[in-house]
Amino acid sequence: MKKVVSVLLAVCLTLCAAALPASALTVTDFTDVPDNWVRPAIEYCLEKGLMKGEGEDKFNPGGTVTRAQVAQVLYNREKSPSVDGLATPFTDVGS
Repeated sequence: MKKVVSVLLAVCLTLCAAALPASALTVTDFTDVPDNWVRPAIEYCLEKGLMKGEGEDKFNPGGTVTRAQVAQVLYNREKSPSVDGLATPFTDVGS
């Protein structure tokens, strides 16, 4: 599980060479961000607006990353392009 989060954060850092709008969120807004090797990666993702945590002052760095969360990170990285008129290619969710 930690490997999945580590890989996702590494991918986010790699893909984010382009400047994204800054987020108002910081790691201090979350009660579950540890003060270890993962903290700078989480700070970066928050600063660049890639991730916003899971609400209720939780980032959930040890959680399982879902397909929807990965899609949201990639969407955020591309500066939230319009998806009007697009249908989901996934058959297990509605559009």
